[in-house]
Amino acid sequence: MKKVIKKKIIKRRDEVLKILAGKTAGFYLGGGTALSLFYFGHRESYDVDFFTKEFSVKQISDIIAHLSESIKADIKLQAEEQRKDRAQMMRYFLAIDEKYSLKIDFIEDVYKLIKPLKTIDDIPVLSIEDIYLRKLFAICGGSETTDDIGRKVFIGGRQEAKDFFDLYFLSVTFMPLSKFALQFCSPLQIESIIVWYRTYKRADMKLGLKDIITDKHIDFHNIERHFKVEIENMIKGEL
Repeated sequence: MKKVIKKKIIKRRDEVLKILAGKTAGFYLGGGTALSLFYFGHRESYDVDFFTKEFSVKQISDIIAHLSESIKADIKLQAEEQRKDRAQMMRYFLAIDEKYSLKIDFIEDVYKLIKPLKTIDDIPVLSIEDIYLRKLFAICGGSETTDDIGRKVFIGGRQEAKDFFDLYFLSVTFMPLSKFALQFCSPLQIESIIVWYRTYKRADMKLGLKDIITDKHIDFHNIERHFKVEIENMIKGEL
């Protein structure tokens, strides 16, 4: 992605947040943009992720209509999840040009809040602890199911370099991963973190880290070594 396009996306992102300030009752900002914009400034983030406990298609449609009218641009629904056994979600794209768009997600938050929400610039924002927990679920899976031999497992995780880097930054800056997991995660969730570490695709992650825009030094091998120690500490803490 060219530098000029990134600047355009960030400009649109900031414009969207300004327009929606005070207009998203029941919704709160999370994800990498909240972590970067309101807490650490550790990387560029181009998505907007709103979470809510009370998922309402009508309210989301009203928010998008208000945004579209204010910004004088079409915002298209790109994907949605409405099944009862999964967290509901609606994903919109706001076009920047013919090729690039700003992604705006509205996501049903099915997890309890660890800390109260913060309000920054009239926008409700998840606490660092709650962003941390949801990052773990995004990476390792947050949907509980039963495998072929009857064991409970988590499914649905994704392997994206931005989540990998966010998790590392949270671990070295805010609270070590092992300490956080042992304090806030269930034994099954901790097992899913261990499984993720043992199975994630190293080559893909190393390549993906090159696309992260940050003023921090990124060394995949240092990150890998850090997670190795944290996983070992996690296992020791479980014994």
